[in-house]
Amino acid sequence: MDQKFRSTGWKISGATLIFCGIIVFLLSIGLIISWASKFSWVTLIFLPFSLWMIYAGYKNIKSAKVETSDAEKKEPLIREEISLMEKAVVTSEAASSVEKVVLARWQYPVKSWQAFQKLEKKERKYSMWIEIILIILLGAFIIKTSKNESWLVGFAISTPIAFIIAFLRFRMNLSSISLSGTKDAEVIITNEAVLVNGKYNRFVGYNLWLGNVAIKKFKGTDVLEITYRWNTRSGNISEELRIPIPEGKMGEAEAVKTTLLSSSNQP
Repeated sequence: MDQKFRSTGWKISGATLIFCGIIVFLLSIGLIISWASKFSWVTLIFLPFSLWMIYAGYKNIKSAKVETSDAEKKEPLIREEISLMEKAVVTSEAASSVEKVVLARWQYPVKSWQAFQKLEKKERKYSMWIEIILIILLGAFIIKTSKNESWLVGFAISTPIAFIIAFLRFRMNLSSISLSGTKDAEVIITNEAVLVNGKYNRFVGYNLWLGNVAIKKFKGTDVLEITYRWNTRSGNISEELRIPIPEGKMGEAEAVKTTLLSSSNQP
């Protein structure tokens, strides 16, 4: 996923948690002052919960800042190495002046990349509908059992939430590999991220680690599939980033796979 989307998401969720935490904290203080004897049990729940929300929000914002800062440091190194490669600078002095971070650099004709985008869009759309159905069913079940509401109420609440979550993921994933203009598509693979048409897609970093790397057939196209994971309060979440392998680059793709798997540090 594009680093900008990840960081923005962390900031929004962090700010929301902090705002809600402050509201709950003020409500708890009001209850303590006004109804200390009658509602002490409520404050025992609300007060620590509000502090936890504020802390969780702070951690999310911190995560966004750390990831953004790290990306801002790494991208110039990648650009510098690419610049040296383009200028065919191979002297030992030039090689030692910049840290080698680029594992592969692949370029694609516009039509070839657009064809891959259509395949990816079709696959993501299929996954989106599966995700929507699962969220609706699980959400309705949780509301039915925990709140003792009717199935109708459960579906009414979970359906719009499912569509919002799934559609946002669908759009963000497609945007991360989009191509604008008539310039050829380009993929730059490092041991921590993939730059897809200039978009920084991190798969290793703060609260983010490599899950797996595989070479497989994706609707008749050879792709390098990078699976990465991250922690949330409800458990681990994974996502895949698929990269088409250009003709004649299978050996290079195998080398990238081996390098990434050998350097993988799972938590």
